[in-house]
Amino acid sequence: MRVDHALATHAGRALATRSLTTCPGHACLGRVYPGRTCLGRAFRPYPVEHVLSSTPCYISALPDSIGDLQNLEFLDTRRTLIRKLPNSIVKLQKLVYLLGGPFIGFKFPKGIRKLKRLTTFGTARAHNVHSLQEIGQLVDLHKLGIDFGGSDLSLRMLEEISVLLSKLNGSLRSLKILHWADSSLKKALDEHVTKITLSNTRLQLEDLQVLRNLPALVYLKLGYKSFFNNDEDLVFDRGGFAQLKFLEIIEQNVSFKEGAVRSLRNF
Repeated sequence: MRVDHALATHAGRALATRSLTTCPGHACLGRVYPGRTCLGRAFRPYPVEHVLSSTPCYISALPDSIGDLQNLEFLDTRRTLIRKLPNSIVKLQKLVYLLGGPFIGFKFPKGIRKLKRLTTFGTARAHNVHSLQEIGQLVDLHKLGIDFGGSDLSLRMLEEISVLLSKLNGSLRSLKILHWADSSLKKALDEHVTKITLSNTRLQLEDLQVLRNLPALVYLKLGYKSFFNNDEDLVFDRGGFAQLKFLEIIEQNVSFKEGAVRSLRNF
């Protein structure tokens, strides 16, 4: 289905977004709010646009013209099939939020380090040392999601992860890790992080002790196959998780000893 002339209003001005394509059987319009526009296979760049968000759709690529949206600050493609960002994305110098790939990380081009205003970035695919070095130069990140692709991490990559997190030390508050294949979680955590999401990481039970000793951790989500525990329970005992208030666990056996996680509000 094709939708032409989707209209929105921004500061009293009419904005027309043409040739939005798409999903069989229903329109694929982005959310339309004041200051927001629609996301489709093709769209016109308007200099007044600041937010670009999508509804669930089969869009698999962004056009190179995305780089013409010089005032864009928020780009969210999480509900699409986009797995690779175009090279022109690095032109968006005002971008603050760059979101996508909730379950599989997106590939990003060389030069992403130029987006110095980014505070939220992910979930990004980190497939080599260079990609980690690029992320490490985004020193104002508050929220970061990384997909390691499930491959074995080289010693050089593990060292670069430590360097990356040391650069973000003090600013990073939320960390999401997908497909982590290394046996040690310590290299990927920072004591200032308040929110952690893990999925397909297949960690060992001793890594739970690493998490319990993070002094600022408030939110913990243990997603699908986050721990490889041979059907053993994840045991939360007394001590540790001093600030934890929100806990979400998917497909894991868990038990709590008396007095464990006293600060917990939601489970």
